[in-house]
Amino acid sequence: MVRFILTSWTVPPVVYEFNIQSFEKEVIERTEVPFDFEQFEYTELEYKSEQGVKVPLVLVHKKGVEKNGDNPLLLTAYGGFGSVSTPSYRSEIIHFVEHGGIFAFANIRGGGDKGAKWAKAGKGKFKQNSFDDFIAAAEYLVDQKYTNPKKLAITGGSNGGLVVAAAATQRPDLFKAVVPVVAPTDMIRFEKFTVGHWHIDEYGTVADSTSFCRLKNYSPYHNITDEVNYPSMLVVTSENDDRVPPFHSYKFVAKLQNRKEQTNPILLKVQEDAGHYGGLTYSSRTQNGADVYSFIMHELGME
Repeated sequence: MVRFILTSWTVPPVVYEFNIQSFEKEVIERTEVPFDFEQFEYTELEYKSEQGVKVPLVLVHKKGVEKNGDNPLLLTAYGGFGSVSTPSYRSEIIHFVEHGGIFAFANIRGGGDKGAKWAKAGKGKFKQNSFDDFIAAAEYLVDQKYTNPKKLAITGGSNGGLVVAAAATQRPDLFKAVVPVVAPTDMIRFEKFTVGHWHIDEYGTVADSTSFCRLKNYSPYHNITDEVNYPSMLVVTSENDDRVPPFHSYKFVAKLQNRKEQTNPILLKVQEDAGHYGGLTYSSRTQNGADVYSFIMHELGME
């Protein structure tokens, strides 16, 4: 007998037992939920990014969603370290979709979703490809009438937080709300603290002049412009994060807030007694998810 778990963004873990002789499977355990997950459906797409590269995109939405150009939509990605992004059940996504939202995940370059070459194409000197892919996903969703810039929110954690922060500073016109979570935003100083020096192969180093220029060109903190009113942001960090020290978020928020042109709200949420992965308890993780999605849904007019 072999046991395996099946889950997705809208289906909580289901434990199966598989008979390797008869090839029959049986449900052993499942989590009961107070909603009908069959009301949701997944749409798998591909869109073109820079140089005509085709990038996979998955949408989660209620059945019968209309492409009317006015749907609240939350776009996210990771795109780093060759990590393969697999869906996992999150109750806040259910709440968002049940209230008419569309959840979208882009498998941008830098992740391992399409193999080693795909990961390398968004790494080091090619890191801008990750941001280009993410921005192209947003443009595609707008062009295809799934949403519009006033109804489009983005979020991501860790390297995914860098992706959304970079996208927001490069294309502030494209997004309504931005939530970078435990994100490295000062790429010039990143390698100087904690484990940052171990990630030189992923991002580059200030010790090399060419690499320094690339880092400065996309470092979110260093690309904040005085004359721009950036999208509404909730920047989330953890006070004990030993991977991405919280000073990244503190500096990023302070620089965004202290400009005359910034009229959209820039908020900071600091998770106490938490590290890079946030709170350790179910209640703390649930509370953080509630805070993030409440902000997003408020900014997208879903209340």
